[in-house]
Order: sequence, then structure tokens, then C-alpha cells
Amino acid sequence: MTGRIVRVGVFLAVVLTTFSLAFAKKPLMTEPSSGDDPAWVVANNFGRVTLLYPDRGGVYFKLIDGKTGMRPKDGYYYLPLSHPNYQAMYDLLYRTADKKWKLYVNCDTKLNANGHATANHFAVHFRE
Repeated sequence: MTGRIVRVGVFLAVVLTTFSLAFAKKPLMTEPSSGDDPAWVVANNFGRVTLLYPDRGGVYFKLIDGKTGMRPKDGYYYLPLSHPNYQAMYDLLYRTADKKWKLYVNCDTKLNANGHATANHFAVHFRE
């Protein structure tokens, strides 16, 4: 029964994240960057999740084996608890770390007050 609940939860996380991406204000570009794409697009912020660090306001995470175009302080990206799709995105973030999938991160256009890149949307390529 628990396994079924987890599978349903992951399915809903993927569906909700996909739904939020469909209505994103920023373009979702998962092709390799041509070098002139803005730093916040997913083509410039991707990799495998190597660290999850939850705190009271959200969760910090780091990426490896990819590109961190936003150049966040100490390499940390941030998913704030106030994000309207937080739970689905956190579930997807955890699952990508567990399965070592490549995660693409669409960020705010500027670093937050602490110098970290704030995540808006995720995309996952399951077969890369």
C-alpha cells in the first residue's frame, strides 16, 4: 500500500510540475545553451542533485555534472516554501536526487538577497 501511495505522489508531482511549466512566463529551453541565452534559463542551470538542505523557509540544493549559469553563492539553488507548487517540486527534487536524473532549473532572473538562485520551475529528462 505504501509503495502505491509513493508512486501516486510522484506521478502527481510530475503532472503538477508539467502543468506549471505549461503556464510559465519564461521560455523553457532544455537545449544546450548557445552562449547568449540568459543565465536564468534551464539551458544554463542543470545537473544532478547532489545535496538537499531543508530549512524553515524552504530547501537548498546543489547540482553537479552540469552547468550553473546563475553562479549562485556557494553553488546553492533555493526552492522557497512559499512557492505555490512547493510540495510537488520538492517531491520531484528528492526523486531526481534519488534516481540521479538530470534536473533542469528555471530561476528568477536575479539572485535572492542571500546570493542564491531561486527556482521557479523544474524539468527532468528521465533517459539522459
